[in-house]
Amino acid sequence: MVAPTTVVNAILSGALLGIFYALVASGFSIVWASMKLVNVAHAALVFFAGYVAITLVSGFGVPWLLALAVIVPFTFLVGGVLYQGVLSYSYATENFETVSLVATFGLAIVVENLLLWQYGPAQKKATVGFGGTIEVVGLRLGSLRIVGAVFALLATLALYYIIYKTPIGRSVRAAWQDQEVAMLYGVNPDRARIVVFGLATALAGLAGVL
Repeated sequence: MVAPTTVVNAILSGALLGIFYALVASGFSIVWASMKLVNVAHAALVFFAGYVAITLVSGFGVPWLLALAVIVPFTFLVGGVLYQGVLSYSYATENFETVSLVATFGLAIVVENLLLWQYGPAQKKATVGFGGTIEVVGLRLGSLRIVGAVFALLATLALYYIIYKTPIGRSVRAAWQDQEVAMLYGVNPDRARIVVFGLATALAGLAGVL
């Protein structure tokens, strides 16, 4: 018979991992909800951020928290550039959903092959100075999963605050609810899409580092 602590431990461990996966999915979801765009390249951007983190931490000895503080705003800028350089043109077409799907699929292939060319197919690891498990009342939880879940929760709260409590968030929501009316009130839909895609890529960057 399985011990109750084993079952509870498995549930908690799975919940922590699920919270992290929710962070990965949040960037994908916000792009779909606000832009009606299926960003096939989102997972590739997560891996891109992860490899950048490995380079900074293992290659240059940068502390992982500092790497996190650098990569998140960097990936926000990358998202803005990618939207302007790749996806903005799809909105000028009649069937932008299909065009953007093909564009992000091509972007994913480019990113994945650049990473393969630069880092090779072997597994990479970064030493962050802590790890192992934490034991509380008989339950053993991975410290890395706890850290990932905490950052994921904080990022979700920050995203909610930005979208629902800030002027730029109100502009973004106005643009995705009724673009024509939003434009009458001075909202620039293209700028709102840049912000959304930048936020989504920053979330991918955060997930990649974690």
